[in-house]
Amino acid sequence: SFARVVRVLRTLRLLRLWKSVSKYFRTSQLVLNLITKCLHTIAPSVLLAVGVGYMFMLMISELTLQYKRNDPDSMVEEELSRHWGSPVMVMLTFYESVTGGQDWTIVAQSLKDSDYIAYTVFLLFIAFIRYIFVNIVISTFVHVTMNFRDKNMERKERLQHINDLVQKLNAIFGHFARDASFEEFCSVLFSDDPRMEEFLADLDVTHTDVEQLLYSLSHQATVDVAFDAFCVGCVK
Repeated sequence: SFARVVRVLRTLRLLRLWKSVSKYFRTSQLVLNLITKCLHTIAPSVLLAVGVGYMFMLMISELTLQYKRNDPDSMVEEELSRHWGSPVMVMLTFYESVTGGQDWTIVAQSLKDSDYIAYTVFLLFIAFIRYIFVNIVISTFVHVTMNFRDKNMERKERLQHINDLVQKLNAIFGHFARDASFEEFCSVLFSDDPRMEEFLADLDVTHTDVEQLLYSLSHQATVDVAFDAFCVGCVK
């Protein structure tokens, strides 16, 4: 109904609260970023698990169907119908078994009583999820977290390097300077100042590269260029 839709939309306002909280607690924003990155990474693993589960479901469904056709025990057939009666029920039983919804030894008892091959197939599925898929997911989370940390460290190093470069420009243009015009930059650039030559050598850029960058940052020589923006452009 319309009232239910309105209540759902009001509930979505809680997302604004999350944004407010994340501003004061940086850890929450970090966790959210990690979860988002990990979800993109583990998507192939989840699809693999679903595909493997589907194959195991087909095998168990076929084996239980064959058992029911060959004069089955009534109690065993009832238990099979409860947990393994249809493909959808088999997939649901798989899900409950690996997520703790049901004890897999209990739901597997009917398979054990009816067909040892079906029971073995189910054991293989449980082993795959518990010892292979779970380890893949954990390893993915750890790998993404380590990469995220390395990128943060690299970003900090770059920022520190940029601060050092800005200080060198301050020494060239004046300690109180924070920006310069295109003409001022070019006059120092082509003045054979050893400090500027050392600056360019550290960045491994040529005079032509710097002139083109300055022309772009100054919007065709119409505005002053901030030292930090210039250093970021040189690093990139």
